[in-house]
Amino acid sequence: MGMGKWFLWSIPVALVAFGLKLALTPAVVWHEGPVWEEFLKLYDRQIAAHFGGCQSKLVETTFGLTQVYACGDPSGPPVVMQGGAGSSCVVYTSWILPKLVDKGHYVLAVDFVCDLGRSIPREKDKANCPKTPDDLVSWLKQVIAAHDLSGRVSLVGYSYGAFISAMTAVKDTATVDKVVLIAPAAVFAPVTGAFIMRVLFHTLIYAGPTGFALEDWLHADPDFNFARDRPENELAFQRALKKTSPLATTIPPADPFSAEDLRVLASRPTLLIIGEKEVVVDPQVAIATAKQHPGITVQAYKDSGHLLIIEQHHKTVEDEVVAFLGT
Repeated sequence: MGMGKWFLWSIPVALVAFGLKLALTPAVVWHEGPVWEEFLKLYDRQIAAHFGGCQSKLVETTFGLTQVYACGDPSGPPVVMQGGAGSSCVVYTSWILPKLVDKGHYVLAVDFVCDLGRSIPREKDKANCPKTPDDLVSWLKQVIAAHDLSGRVSLVGYSYGAFISAMTAVKDTATVDKVVLIAPAAVFAPVTGAFIMRVLFHTLIYAGPTGFALEDWLHADPDFNFARDRPENELAFQRALKKTSPLATTIPPADPFSAEDLRVLASRPTLLIIGEKEVVVDPQVAIATAKQHPGITVQAYKDSGHLLIIEQHHKTVEDEVVAFLGT
């Protein structure tokens, strides 16, 4: 049997394995137990190293307590930044955020309420997590409203965080100024079946000899090796993150926006940053859809994939975002 057919046949096996894992895994209390403790130790180390000058806040919402790091001058133009699913605001510790603060912005780095980080769902129960896109918007609006911000707020989101940012921009036009969508999940194109199958396969059956087969696939360079090319402290953090994500990450599905939603999104300055070798969505469909709306600026990178934070154009992406928000 060829590799492609073997891979496809493995997906039903993965789904069965996932069901068995759920049935056999004992309930874990949020932020408790050795897996959570190891992750939070490394998470706190990252925060201490990079967000030392920021104010740490736990913001109360109807969905639970949301961890926010407020960085920079509170009188500056406000920016809210969110990472992707299965991650946290740690993605911005040394990327984009420091330059925005240097340029005078007031940045709120936010951990999703039901994902990795210091946020805590209400009663530590994932049943209280946001269940719909409207819930996501309600959650983020509550986080923003808890801060005395001067003027409208700009939103920066990566991957699933871009989906939340875009949805909030559509539903809360009075609050949102500019929008930056980096490698967005859905919004302009459906999440691909290949991505869903890869996540299932590499999470539940085989993560590769180094444990980072999914990251290697998400990267545009076929010669990239996450375990070889990334620093050891990052690898340790990512290994802990991978163990903890199944206990934490609880998100509603992300679907492409309707034509009307895209029209509303484009009514404010919006920047789409995407790699032409993106695999989470079809990049050509996403680019073509975005270009139908004059209010959306498209910056596509020929040799980049989904991991723009570490790929060859990551510094250029950083500069693009800072310049766009500064205009």
